[in-house]
Amino acid sequence: MSKLNNHIESLIFVSDRAISKNAIISALEQALEVNVKEEDFDKSLEELKAKYQAEDHSFELVEISGGYQFMTKGAYHNTIGQFLK
Repeated sequence: MSKLNNHIESLIFVSDRAISKNAIISALEQALEVNVKEEDFDKSLEELKAKYQAEDHSFELVEISGGYQFMTKGAYHNTIGQFLK
């Protein structure tokens, strides 16, 4: 499926908490009216994880609480902590 990575990325980005694999696949299938193969999803997810591991991103894609979420990398926690004070 064309642009699968972008669709997965957008769902994870917009969610205010970890979003499960099943919830992502369900949303994709409903919105795009296609069947999403689990192996295609897994491949896209690994590509996204690798993309955000690069040093030019301050956040990463992590598996947490039974789902996936974007989180700030540890190197930036002090900066964020100062801002949130």
